[in-house]
Amino acid sequence: MKDTIVTIYCLCDELLTALEWKDDPQATMSSAEVMTVALVAAAFFGGCHDTSRNFLHEHGYLPHMLSKSQFNRRWHALPEALWDALFLLLAETFKALEGAEPYLIDSFPVPVCDNLRLRRCRLYRDEALRGYCASK
Repeated sequence: MKDTIVTIYCLCDELLTALEWKDDPQATMSSAEVMTVALVAAAFFGGCHDTSRNFLHEHGYLPHMLSKSQFNRRWHALPEALWDALFLLLAETFKALEGAEPYLIDSFPVPVCDNLRLRRCRLYRDEALRGYCASK
């Protein structure tokens, strides 16, 4: 876990350096650290940023931790282009390391709503697949 956290931080920091990303001079926590908290939360804590913040602060990985609301504002202030660049970098890295391994995507249909409530469905107003429900 320690190696993964350090690797995530190094990748984020190197990416931001390569993109010449500048943080505000008054910021107590860098954008690489904010990205690291979010990615560690996704990897180890089921997406819970608060648990990830507390863990990284208590174990000394990030000594200057923002409060929950400050972290949330900084996390949402990061542009989507940074995340896209990071995920593209990670995808290319894993492709180079693993080679051309086949993968499988599950395309099994997921029920959205019952046939009786289909007209009130907010997810798919125009196109909703009416399936057969054997129990009714």
